[in-house]
Amino acid sequence: MATAFPSARRPHHAIATPGETPPTFLDLSRGRCSHAYTTALIAALRENTSLRSLNLLENQLTAADAPGLATMLSVNSTLTSLNLAINRMKKKGTKALATALTVNSSLSLLNLGFNRIKDEGAADLATALTFNTTLTSLFLTANRINDSGASALAIALISNSTLTSLDLSNNRIKDRAADLATSLRVNSTLTLLNLHSNRIQDEGVALATALATNSTLTSLDLGYNRLTDVGAEALAASLRANCTLTSLHLGFNRLTNTGTEAFATMLTTNGTLTLLDLSPLAGTHVSQVIALMQRNIWNKARRNELLVTICLRALSQPDPIQSPHKKLRR
Repeated sequence: MATAFPSARRPHHAIATPGETPPTFLDLSRGRCSHAYTTALIAALRENTSLRSLNLLENQLTAADAPGLATMLSVNSTLTSLNLAINRMKKKGTKALATALTVNSSLSLLNLGFNRIKDEGAADLATALTFNTTLTSLFLTANRINDSGASALAIALISNSTLTSLDLSNNRIKDRAADLATSLRVNSTLTLLNLHSNRIQDEGVALATALATNSTLTSLDLGYNRLTDVGAEALAASLRANCTLTSLHLGFNRLTNTGTEAFATMLTTNGTLTLLDLSPLAGTHVSQVIALMQRNIWNKARRNELLVTICLRALSQPDPIQSPHKKLRR
């Protein structure tokens, strides 16, 4: 039997009353409930079987609240999405949550952005990822993660086979982004990697070589880093062989027309990339890049249209099992 949520002054619309269907989504973001209510809610979720998504963004939760959340995650088997962004879990609170993730069997999305978890918190989550088999999306933006934390997460990705989306944007990752490249060579589930606004230089773009063999990543964001034409040329060279990446963000790095020309040349043979952000660059090569991406987008639309046509034709054919058997002529 689903546990009823404790009463509170607000938000009234999210509270189940007797006779009403219990909610599956609860938005308590931005201080919309008291600390006492949040504590009672977390306790209730240990037995609740209806809630699927809980948003506790910006509620001034601290490491002191983490044990309650961890206990809930250890026993709750229905919650699939938990947003704890813009709180104060820090490394101590993250450690408690990571421990719970080793046994949790339902959570698929966890947002811990803006919690100052640092390298220690990232390492604890990395350990959890080697055991967890349900988490598919992990958001760790703006957590003061350095190379050490990034390296720990990279090692976890080698054995993890469920995570599809990892957001490490707005951190302090430098050259150990190369460790993520090692992971991408063997990982077969990650489709989105966000490294926007870090400190990655050309030495960290061993990521480029990984793209030559990786067959699952579809989106890579390296915008607002410190890449130069050397890194751009390496990425372009790898993408000649890659046929899965569709989105690449490189805006506001240190590229010149030389790097742009490398991408324009690459796109003459690459038919899958449909989004390439090189802003704020402009010029002839950028125009070529845009034209070639538009070609890829058009070709993709044509392929999809053709696939739909084939499927519709197949569906319109009579079922051979139900069709009367025709007599064979002798």
